[in-house]
Amino acid sequence: MKKSILLLVFLILFVGNSGVEGAEWQGTDIYSETAIQYSTAEQFEAKTGKTIDQYNEAPEFAEMVKQGELPPIEQRLPDNPVVIEPAENIGLYGGTLKRVWKGPSDRWGVRKLFGERFVTGAPDRRVHPNVAESWEIVDQGKTYIFHLRKGLKWSDGHPVTADDAMFWWEVRNDKELDGIFGPPKSDFYINDQLCEWKKIDDYTFSVSFVAPHATFLEFIASEGKARMIMPKHYMEKFYPRYTPLKEVNKIVQKEGHDDWKKLMEAKWSWPDMNPNRPTITAWIPANEPSESFFIMKRNPYYWKIDSAGNQLPYIEKIAHEQVTDKEIMTMRVISGEVDFQNRHMSFDNYPLYMENREKGNYRVMNIPDIKLGESKTVIFINLNIQDQVKAEIFNNDQFRKALSLGINREVIIGMFFFGQAIPFQAAFPAETPFYDQEWAQAYIDYDPERANQMLDQIGLKWGDNKYRQYPDGSTLTVSIELTDGKDVNIYELVKDNWKDIGVNLQINTPERSLREERTEHGNFELAAWSFDTSDRPDLLGKHWSVSKNESGVHWGPLYNKWYRTGGKDGVEPPAEIARLNQIYMQLKSTPDFDQRKELMQEVIDFHKEHIFMIGMAGIPSDSTNSPGSIVIVDERLRNVKPWPIVGVLSRGAGISMIQQFYFEP
Repeated sequence: MKKSILLLVFLILFVGNSGVEGAEWQGTDIYSETAIQYSTAEQFEAKTGKTIDQYNEAPEFAEMVKQGELPPIEQRLPDNPVVIEPAENIGLYGGTLKRVWKGPSDRWGVRKLFGERFVTGAPDRRVHPNVAESWEIVDQGKTYIFHLRKGLKWSDGHPVTADDAMFWWEVRNDKELDGIFGPPKSDFYINDQLCEWKKIDDYTFSVSFVAPHATFLEFIASEGKARMIMPKHYMEKFYPRYTPLKEVNKIVQKEGHDDWKKLMEAKWSWPDMNPNRPTITAWIPANEPSESFFIMKRNPYYWKIDSAGNQLPYIEKIAHEQVTDKEIMTMRVISGEVDFQNRHMSFDNYPLYMENREKGNYRVMNIPDIKLGESKTVIFINLNIQDQVKAEIFNNDQFRKALSLGINREVIIGMFFFGQAIPFQAAFPAETPFYDQEWAQAYIDYDPERANQMLDQIGLKWGDNKYRQYPDGSTLTVSIELTDGKDVNIYELVKDNWKDIGVNLQINTPERSLREERTEHGNFELAAWSFDTSDRPDLLGKHWSVSKNESGVHWGPLYNKWYRTGGKDGVEPPAEIARLNQIYMQLKSTPDFDQRKELMQEVIDFHKEHIFMIGMAGIPSDSTNSPGSIVIVDERLRNVKPWPIVGVLSRGAGISMIQQFYFEP
């Protein structure tokens, strides 16, 4: 029986009759021969007929047990560890995997690679157990009962219990910590009412809603980033609800924070601000992330094993070299100094990577995904810009459409995507049932003559300096934020294109953390990003809606802030934009797929009328060589197989299950 069929049968048997059925289209029964994750050894044995008779561990851990420095492996693993069946072979222990990153601000490169979700997506793009060993969905989907793994431990050996889940929820709902940990995202609300959490026993808790929640499991398995647990035994030391404020303030003063809230934020931020926080990941920090080489070592309490009973991960250490210059990153790759890397690997370097494979002793994987274009090829126009003169123009539909018509996508695709893409608006991709051809092709033709006519109609007159002018007589200049200087070459072409329609484009290249701060608070004009996680727009309202969930690059950042702060800050959206939030909330209580399609069609019609986002390139649905995720893999590294397209329920490279990678001798 194929691995995919096994996994599908397992899911059906495990979840059972939940009372809330998701649309079948989001799953796939055929996928690459990646590793398979089973919830428990019992499930693995039931599905494969194989047995796991004993647990084994890395030699250094066995020696530490012998010396009395670690408990025996049976006491470090949970009662029911997760079982990963490797993609190729049972691996060998040892080795250091070399990567590059841009330093602490590049934290998502670590988190997405081997972070652990409470429940998780898998290569079949469905929801599976992870931290939660199992769950029950009762009362027609109003209540979710989660069962944690008994014996699961944090990296410091302390048990993970329902108290950690209740503590996470308490912190999320502390109004004093709004803007740092909360408020809870809109997926925790139904009919504008917040869900209720209850501890049932040490390893069980429930989440209840006033009405059925059709997508809650998918939300917490997705990019919603609902971790659902927080190490109470560690974090309560910095929280005045549990530790006297006088004692907390001593730590605040000693470590130089503004107040206890900033202290809480710093202590929780792993690994960029606090590598010492207990975690449940396969590797844990061995030094400070600010050092030239940030080293992560194997976690002795990691809770997953392979199909032979060996505690994972196989690889002993991961070394992240801090490299901020893109060209130096490329040199590290082609000289063979990188073992596994997809983050910051640009498709425009694909020929160079391929040319130097033998010299660098690596192979190159190109994994097509459903993101529009390569990485940051969507322009978000800030409707909430504070400059009122510019705000009037940015909020004019004709202006945004003219900007779109003023981009020569064919040239950009030919130069930077090697012709392996198609002009595409910032629209839902063809791989979803929400694809709308009119939206995908709206205003994507290169037509500077029409663009100029539209700008003339708005009243943007030409000045003496060969650029148009704003109504106040100033030059029509717009600035765009490109994170860490990514895709500058693409936007230099856009700059040349827009000069022909009288728009002066200025390119800014802030470091990522600075860009995040600017865009979240609306302190930008234009920003470039990708239209990511768009395979399930009915599940995740990223980019198309305004809500308290949205905090990244967006066309209405202060509308989002208004929702996040309950109207205390930000800008209240007009009725037509607020309607997007209403639809987003309504989708959560709408299990019927036909009704979901009707709601999403309203979203599609709205966006193709207004064009709040400008896309450049998309991937043809029948293409096998399109721009996607470029992955560099050392020739000695095993169990590395192509993973499925990137989507809401996958985690990029993390879906490859790096825990089961190993080096051949």
